[in-house]
Amino acid sequence: MVLTKSSFIKWRSALMELSVQQLDLPSATVPIPKDGEDQYRMIQVHDYLNVSFLRMDPHVKAASKETIQVFALAYPELLKEKFFVNVPVLMGWMFSAMKLFLSPNTVKKFHVLSYGSALAGELKSFGGELPVAYGGKAGDVKDGLSVKYGGNESAKDDKPAFVDAGVD
Repeated sequence: MVLTKSSFIKWRSALMELSVQQLDLPSATVPIPKDGEDQYRMIQVHDYLNVSFLRMDPHVKAASKETIQVFALAYPELLKEKFFVNVPVLMGWMFSAMKLFLSPNTVKKFHVLSYGSALAGELKSFGGELPVAYGGKAGDVKDGLSVKYGGNESAKDDKPAFVDAGVD
C-alpha cells in the first residue's frame, strides 16, 4: 500500500489521538501546579533507522511539514519531550550546532540519539518497559501500540506498518 500525503496525515493523526487517549485528560482532577510538572504531556519517539537524510523523498518532506503544522494547531503543548533515535552521527552533530539558534525550551524538549538502544537509559523511570531495540526488556517494537491506515481494503491482512513507542 502506498501512502499519499493525505493518508499519512490521517494515519499520524489517528496515532496521535490514541496517544492523547492514553493521557486520559477527561479524568484530570488535579490542577497543574504553577511552575510545576505537567503530568498530562507526552513523550514521543521518532526512529530514523534506515532513513536517508540525503535522499529524502520530496513527498515525505511535504507530508512531514504539513503534519507539523497540523499538530501545532490541533495539539499545542502536549509534547513533553521528543527523542530522535538511530540518527546518523553526522546529523547528531548538525543538531548540536543548530542548538545555538533554537530557543532553550526547544533544546530542552528535543533529544537526538545515534543509537536506539540508548533510549531506555534516557527514560530511567520506565526505560525497562521499552522494546529491546530501545534498550528495554519488552520484546519487539512491532508488538507495541500501532495504527494501521484503513483506507485500502486489500491491505487488511497486512501486518501494521507503523509503530509508536507510546506515551508517558
